[in-house]
Amino acid sequence: MANPLLGGRYQIIRQLGGGGFGQTFLAEDQHLPGRPFCVVKHLQPKASQPEALAASQRLFEAEATVLHELGHHSQIPRLTAHFQENNEFYLVQEFVQGTVLSLELKQRRVISEIEVFDFLLEVLTVLEFVHQHQVIHRDIKPANLIRRQVDGKIVMIDFGAVKQLVTPDWLPATPSLTVAVGSSGYSPPEQLAGKACFASDLYAVGMIAIQALTGIVPKQLGIDADSHEVKWRDRAHVTKALAEIIDRMIRYDFRQRYQSTSAVLTDLRTLNREVIQATQSDDTSFTWVERGDALFQQSSHRQALAAYDAAIQSNPLSATAWLKRGITLDTLQQYTAALTCYDRAVQLDADNATAWSKRGLVLENLGRMEEALASYRKVIELDGQNYWAWYDQGKVLEAIGQLEIALNAYQRALQIKPNFQLAIESRKRLLNDLQRLDDLIKLGHYDAALVVSDTLLKQNPDDGHAWMGQGIALARQQRFEAALTALDLAVELQPSQIAAWLERGRVLAALNHYVEAVSCYEAIIQQQGNYAPAWLARAQALEKLDQHEAAMLSYNQVMELEHSNQAASQGRERMLRKLQTHADGSRSDIEDDVTVLSWQDEPTALIADPKNPLSPANTSPAATEPTPPIDKINLAELNGITKRNSSGSQRQLSERILGKLQKHRQTVAAYNKAIQLNPNDPEVLQWRGNLLVALGRYEEAIGAYDRAIQALPENATLWCCLAGTLLKLKRHKESLECFDRAIKLKPENHTPWYWRGRVLVDLKQLPAAIEALERSLSLKPDFQPAKHDLQQLRQHQQKQATKPVAETTPNWLEEGADVPPVMIS
Repeated sequence: MANPLLGGRYQIIRQLGGGGFGQTFLAEDQHLPGRPFCVVKHLQPKASQPEALAASQRLFEAEATVLHELGHHSQIPRLTAHFQENNEFYLVQEFVQGTVLSLELKQRRVISEIEVFDFLLEVLTVLEFVHQHQVIHRDIKPANLIRRQVDGKIVMIDFGAVKQLVTPDWLPATPSLTVAVGSSGYSPPEQLAGKACFASDLYAVGMIAIQALTGIVPKQLGIDADSHEVKWRDRAHVTKALAEIIDRMIRYDFRQRYQSTSAVLTDLRTLNREVIQATQSDDTSFTWVERGDALFQQSSHRQALAAYDAAIQSNPLSATAWLKRGITLDTLQQYTAALTCYDRAVQLDADNATAWSKRGLVLENLGRMEEALASYRKVIELDGQNYWAWYDQGKVLEAIGQLEIALNAYQRALQIKPNFQLAIESRKRLLNDLQRLDDLIKLGHYDAALVVSDTLLKQNPDDGHAWMGQGIALARQQRFEAALTALDLAVELQPSQIAAWLERGRVLAALNHYVEAVSCYEAIIQQQGNYAPAWLARAQALEKLDQHEAAMLSYNQVMELEHSNQAASQGRERMLRKLQTHADGSRSDIEDDVTVLSWQDEPTALIADPKNPLSPANTSPAATEPTPPIDKINLAELNGITKRNSSGSQRQLSERILGKLQKHRQTVAAYNKAIQLNPNDPEVLQWRGNLLVALGRYEEAIGAYDRAIQALPENATLWCCLAGTLLKLKRHKESLECFDRAIKLKPENHTPWYWRGRVLVDLKQLPAAIEALERSLSLKPDFQPAKHDLQQLRQHQQKQATKPVAETTPNWLEEGADVPPVMIS
């Protein structure tokens, strides 16, 4: 426009602004005295169809009516005229002389909190009036807020609602007609999506407040990647209460914002303006605090105290100055005076966790423990992750005798900071005082655990639990021999203590006494058959003994109990690979000559039939007597192995294992039928004894063998079975008598001679043991176990012959002294 005259009265002076919606001009009203300035807004609808122009005309009249109503507020420019000329629309409004807020923010950068507080009250009061007229501004930003020159009040201009004239609702929404109303950084997501609401205006006002407090334009503020919330709190000096109100105004999700301007004003008016004003660190107070900090760092505490006093004199409501004055007095051990400062600090700033924490410490020094505890609890209430507060709370609780609660406090501190050494030592000391042996061991405080166990054993030498704790602690320190002594006493005093048996087995395994270790694990299984750790340890020990098939079955039992146990899965695969080397069907000498019926196989191992057993083909499981507990062999899984390894020796191996397992099940079924038909038959009794041994029920097995021997006293196999079971119970002399009886009945069999030699080793009768082993070899020269043991025993004798010491049992035989019952093939 070249200075035209619009509407016959408005002389254009210059352009004030413009954009996609239209242009704004400064003009003179030629019809009024003095030709006052006014603002003419030229609106340019993009649609030119007759229907669009008619609709735009209706909307223009409606919006002019709204703006006329809003102009009744003293801080909104009055609408003085509106008219249409050449199918274009014009609004004429009051001209406001003043400074736009965008320029003010640029010049001052950071505005004090009290000024921002006043700004919010003023602008939101105007906005409340706007919203009460059901109008959404849509474009609140610093450039649309003018500080009026005449009175310094904020005037709200340029209502974005009129911009809908450009894209009326009745037109189809097309990319060319879709225009987002608002300004980047001040418009929330829903407004940018074309769905502005009252809360959208609140977002814009909140963002202006943040810009004033931080000096940073909204587009340059960070955004939290997870919550999408604006990050600004660390860039501003603002009280928590006001910051929380602003945060709620700018929530990313409009549903989490204030839903009305009145609600924001209500919360703002609950704040104490004097407190906000006092908490502003004016230049003088802040300078004195900085001076005090520098003097404190130089250990010039008296001078620092004077500086903080000056800061308080400048601003008596400065919580920071009171806090630092208290810290200085605390350092000078003037605890009562320090407490007064801390009290004042928390009165001024109740959410200052540091002040509460310092207050708790000085109360501790004054011996006022209950009050100190309350202070620490306040710190935790403010910051639950403050590990120092949890530690301090535990320290006070311990001092007043609430030991269990103190222990929990130390534990909480360590959950937050696991390497917090003070809390570790305090917890250890407290556990020691409470004689919490199990906890000390669990936490790895083995020295402390040994001290506690010694104390408990002095009080009660028969405390099996204390012996177990001592044994475990010693074992963790790799003092295995001493640990074994303690664990021996533990299982003797408390035979049902599973943990003691398990640890004893582990210690024996660490000493390479795998046979005895297996016995320990079986003692557990006998008590609790579904205890997976015992099955796993048993499998690992059997693996060390090269009992691969038995180990594999134990690993399989672990997998039945714990399907995802990786150690068991890997162990079973190892055993299958080991067994693969024997897939051609070859068997060792010991398998040819003796069937071992205890821990060297599964407790429900593949039971060898007695002579002339009932034929499985002619029997079926008993209907009245349940099947004894047997190993849950996963036949489907092994069958899967057969399918996967369907060639050569691997298939033969899988088929052999499956065949043996099936035979075992048939044997158990036959036994059930036999015992139902004739429970006193000697062969059935022998069968029952074998099964009881496999289950680890040795005393019952002895009873079964005794009854069978009464019926068949000349049966050498029965005497061997009884001898082996007695040996399992370490009843060596009785076992020797039974092996002698078997030898007398069947002197040409090498097996009882071999086991007689092993029993004599246990009885430390080494010459007689050598003689028995030699006799076994004379009957079967290629019997490898006898060869191996005899060689080791002779080497031991040669070593002992060179030493002037009494003859002792060789270690290599001690680990095998606990032998199983045997059966003559």
